[in-house]
Amino acid sequence: MPFTRSTRQPINKRLLILGSFLIITLAFGVILVSLFINSASPLVKVADDFLALSASQQLDQAYALTAPGFRKEVSKESFPLFLKQKQLDAYASHVWNSRQTSSTSGRLAGSFTTRSERSLPLTFYLEKTANTWQIVFISHEPDTPD
Repeated sequence: MPFTRSTRQPINKRLLILGSFLIITLAFGVILVSLFINSASPLVKVADDFLALSASQQLDQAYALTAPGFRKEVSKESFPLFLKQKQLDAYASHVWNSRQTSSTSGRLAGSFTTRSERSLPLTFYLEKTANTWQIVFISHEPDTPD
């Protein structure tokens, strides 16, 4: 039985509606993912900068990325020893597996690899003060979901 123009028209309208719905849904998903990534990116930048500065022995600049609470526990003089104890003085690369943020706190969890190719868990806890993210605590404990 041959198709007539009237039988093809409803199928085309359905496809058009379905296609439009899929495109809108996909665009909405991309926007949500983009917002999530952008909201976590300041935390990532602080942690990435800290690791890079520490590895390149720019310790004053790395220490400046820490919060007052961190500096209360780790003095500027003991900071090189802190990095050595955490093996961050041998940092080569890292990967972040999870990111959590709120308006005033955040957590980045992943792992880092030392120059001797040893992989260790790494978690950064950060706080936001005066529109600036600062490192509060660094842990080698494996990340556990809240």
